[in-house]
Amino acid sequence: MKSSDSVTGKRRIMNSLVSIAILTVQKCLRSHIFQLVFIVILFGNVFLILSLEGDGTAVGYFQILVSYTFSFTGYLLAFTAIWLGCFVAAGDIDKKQIQMVLSKPVMKVQFLLGKLAGVCLLQFVLLSLISVMIGLTLFAKLNRKNYPDHDIQRLRKNVLTASRRYSPLANTISTPARDELEEGQKRLIEIPIYTFKTWNFNKLPNLEKNDTLQLRYRMYLNSPNSDDQRSTQGIWWINNPLDKMYYPIPLVVHTGKIQEISLPAEAVSSTGELKIRYENQDQGTQSMLIPQIDGPFIFIPKSSFGNNYVRMVLMIFFKLIFSSIIGITAGSLFSLPMAIFFATSYLIIGVLIVFMRSTFPEISGSLNFLSQAACHIRMLVGYATIDLRQFYVTDLLMRGEFIELSKISIVFAKTIMIHGTLIFLTGSYFFQKRELGA
Repeated sequence: MKSSDSVTGKRRIMNSLVSIAILTVQKCLRSHIFQLVFIVILFGNVFLILSLEGDGTAVGYFQILVSYTFSFTGYLLAFTAIWLGCFVAAGDIDKKQIQMVLSKPVMKVQFLLGKLAGVCLLQFVLLSLISVMIGLTLFAKLNRKNYPDHDIQRLRKNVLTASRRYSPLANTISTPARDELEEGQKRLIEIPIYTFKTWNFNKLPNLEKNDTLQLRYRMYLNSPNSDDQRSTQGIWWINNPLDKMYYPIPLVVHTGKIQEISLPAEAVSSTGELKIRYENQDQGTQSMLIPQIDGPFIFIPKSSFGNNYVRMVLMIFFKLIFSSIIGITAGSLFSLPMAIFFATSYLIIGVLIVFMRSTFPEISGSLNFLSQAACHIRMLVGYATIDLRQFYVTDLLMRGEFIELSKISIVFAKTIMIHGTLIFLTGSYFFQKRELGA
């Protein structure tokens, strides 16, 4: 008998959540502001796709369209999620419509969960439709561009293939003339004229004989911030694991631009090790600089572009879920204008905290009392806020870099499971205490 009552109770709760979610979706669809935002997103993406041209190459065109369309869509949908969350929660409370809902066997937490589910469901459908539209339109226009075959092959190899990136071992970057420089926040490796720099990679996967791997890097003359970049001569030496000898690949390097070289699978040892070195033979006898953020990296195909595309869209959806949580929580505690102000301020503070971390000094004994207090406040606020930019992985898709499931899981756990849940539970607690009036 108790088991039957328990099942009936759970079914009643689920029915209540579904009903509130459906009513929430219907209310959002009737909103003129939501309709306006949807039209802006739709025609804004069409305008971007039709007007942007890139740098004249297939890769450049594809990258700039993906960057602009999904940045535009992601942030506008995030704003929409915040506004809808505030609108459906604060609107029902301000207009006393919540009294009719709570007169039934529905708890306040169920009310908020149903509202959150409705907003997230609508955002998921919108994001899915727009993502499909962008993808289909992008490839359709790309096919009409009539790019050369070698350009299309470069696009397929470097962008339309999700490759896993491997970094060199930090403790094996060694040469007879080792010199590391500091320039701003970039850590640079200098290669003086007629010297070489060696990089070791390990834990590379087993490859088939016909497989290839990509060596990707970018080097500079004088400074990464200098516009005085030109072509230079150099030699990449690739170690053969069978005879332990280095074999040369002479080439002309265009400084300031990303360079790519295809390497044979035989260069990787049976234990997954790869050794490469670069010899500077610049005709102007100048040193070469390679920021560690610019490589060299090894890229090995891991998955398809479609799989990577879905993972990027999933990360955008996580951003919309978090934005919806902020909106619903704010809407349950404040009136609509105040809720929108609170939710947007929370996200703006998250961005400012990241900026302050890179601009102002960390806590140290040399700081005075007020500066140390400001650093502690900044740290506490940083723990309580979230920077929406951590959901941004479009740059990985544009570079053909595999979006790791571990990265997705970490972002989901940190933002949705920890911060999002804490914010929602805190808001639910104060909502329970709030007097809603007659």
